[in-house]
Amino acid sequence: MPPEQLVPPSEFEAPIQQATVANEGEAVPAEELADIQWTCATCNLSLSWGNDWRHEGKLVFCKPCYQDFDNRWWDFQTRDRVRLDVGQEPAELEESLPQEMAELAKPKTLAGSRLLQLLPPLLGGLEPKRESPLSGVDSLAVLTLCRQLRLAVPGLTLRPQDVFRCGTVGELLAVVEVAKVCSTEPESQQTRRNTAAPGDTGASRAIWFAPGQYNSTCKWLYGCRGLLSERIFRRAAAKLIARHEALRAETPEGAAGVEMLRFLRDVVPLHVAWWSHLRKEFPARSWLQRAVRRAAVALSRASAWSLKGSWPRSQPYRLTEEMLQERVRVVRCRTWRDVEQASQQLRDDWQPPFLLGLFMLEGGHPGSRPRGGVGAQNQRPEEWGAPSSFVQFVVTHAYSDGYSVPLIQDLAALYADAALQNGEAAALLAPLPEGSAFEALESRFFATCDGQPEWSHPDQLSLRATTFDVIPRSQPWVYTHEVLLEGGTVGALHAAARKYGLPFEVVFLSLWMASCCKASWGIQAEADRWDPKATEASALRVKSMALTLYAPMRDGDLNEAMVGLFSDWRDFTIQCTGSTSLLGLCLEVADIIRHRRWTIFDPFRNTENILVNILALDAHARGPQQFQQTRAHEYGGRRNSNPDQRRACKAAGHRPMRVTLEQEAPDAWWLTMDLNASVYPTQWCRRFCREFQSSCEAFLARPCEALQ
Repeated sequence: MPPEQLVPPSEFEAPIQQATVANEGEAVPAEELADIQWTCATCNLSLSWGNDWRHEGKLVFCKPCYQDFDNRWWDFQTRDRVRLDVGQEPAELEESLPQEMAELAKPKTLAGSRLLQLLPPLLGGLEPKRESPLSGVDSLAVLTLCRQLRLAVPGLTLRPQDVFRCGTVGELLAVVEVAKVCSTEPESQQTRRNTAAPGDTGASRAIWFAPGQYNSTCKWLYGCRGLLSERIFRRAAAKLIARHEALRAETPEGAAGVEMLRFLRDVVPLHVAWWSHLRKEFPARSWLQRAVRRAAVALSRASAWSLKGSWPRSQPYRLTEEMLQERVRVVRCRTWRDVEQASQQLRDDWQPPFLLGLFMLEGGHPGSRPRGGVGAQNQRPEEWGAPSSFVQFVVTHAYSDGYSVPLIQDLAALYADAALQNGEAAALLAPLPEGSAFEALESRFFATCDGQPEWSHPDQLSLRATTFDVIPRSQPWVYTHEVLLEGGTVGALHAAARKYGLPFEVVFLSLWMASCCKASWGIQAEADRWDPKATEASALRVKSMALTLYAPMRDGDLNEAMVGLFSDWRDFTIQCTGSTSLLGLCLEVADIIRHRRWTIFDPFRNTENILVNILALDAHARGPQQFQQTRAHEYGGRRNSNPDQRRACKAAGHRPMRVTLEQEAPDAWWLTMDLNASVYPTQWCRRFCREFQSSCEAFLARPCEALQ
């Protein structure tokens, strides 16, 4: 049957003229099933209990028709959209605090005064009161707040985890006012660092990264209105590269160093797992056992010393004019299409570690006019038209993660300083000692090699080991499915999240988790209804969800001003039962992320956990030029593209699911799932899409209702 004649899957859900089998969730005795006649929903073939049949919800198919239905859905329905019928956004949370609790916060120090000036944007425009909750402030906003406070009060020792521990504005104000305003480094170390000239050859460090990350990229595109000066931009770019060692670092061993990583990447996790297990399980009761234990500890230290010495180094090299000409490019464009092509060319020409491009949209073509009129408000950067400028960063994933704020914030300040030449804009730069980023990353890696306990070194690396993965006998099919939220749907969920003091990313993640549980429960209930003794769907009897999350891990001093691979894997488990409410699940997830109630990644459970990555768009306008981030060059009309093509492959040792929550625009979010078909078949995915739609509706109308 040609694609244009296919019946949409939604029409299969129409009522079928057939015998009533059972009520929802009610099991039917086998002797009654034997006397019931079914009719195939597609070919109207009469089916009896003894025939080879399949069911999808309340529909019954013969086996050939079901395979045809399943293949057509897989081939032509790789994308779903969530559309909510919302008349108006939920009302904002009104201030209902008692009079004695609703008093405005009163600062006593300069740091406290500056804090109260920075808090209103984080609180939705409300005045900061002592009992105003901070539960809705996300991690990116906390990092930005710490950075702004350090710039306003130089030497202020305020870390992101200090903010996360505060529940109200009053508690945060008390922490800021008692924080020390001094340097945390010894004077000798400061003197040694300050003697190194910016852009000079730095010390070589043992930086952990996966071999494949060296040739993969992190890329961001920011736009601003008006045309930037090429001369001033190149001057600011030179200072930016000199400031951040990750932009000019390479492995001295070259390709040989990357190949050495492939070997050591498996050796180091084996070393850590073996010695940590030995220290926990080996008894130390008698003097002989204690002597053996001390010998084992000495051997583990010697092994760690050899591995740390063998790990390939990364070293920042001297900044030269030749490097600047090669790494900084300026392209003049006439239309947004030219900007997209220049961006793609920059990504194609990229070589480790870094490439920076400036695309100046000068106009001179009908396609360069602003969309929606010259005075249109809330336009995206790609809709501004000429004149406008776009800056793109392309950095190796070995020395960077998804946090782009240090690059654009520093570039904006350096450009303003080069344009004004008065030093005022340079004061907006956070003090960043030479070599501090690689030194922090090396200390995290060495803490893991030395087997330091998690309570004393919570930021140590997980190593993301795959050495202990269980390889299946046959490679399972892995297929991809997308769910798009946009427009009024995102606006309504944003308003509801603000009403309950929750970050939108937490709500999105919780809705996905609730839908996964409800889909698994529904399929299990159907299996029990058709055959109470069925065991084929037993893997879907969900009571908890084990997740591995990409966590920012920028909790150290000045980490938010550094460029480096700070993000790491962290594990946590959520208990899901039928009595749990949707709002209760959101609050539990928010509390886990806010208070860092997770554990270091366990490599022995790598193939059992679901990997989750959240890629939010930078919502703030950065610098005096008001740079705004856009991802239009990556999507390229993805929402309007044809999704009718199968995206599946066979993968060895694939985890049950890999989930990415990515924000394309302020009003558009994508949920992308890579599903292991042996664990989550296409039948489960169809059920999930229906449950996700109902979960979004329930969060707006009935958030306290039980999941099941």
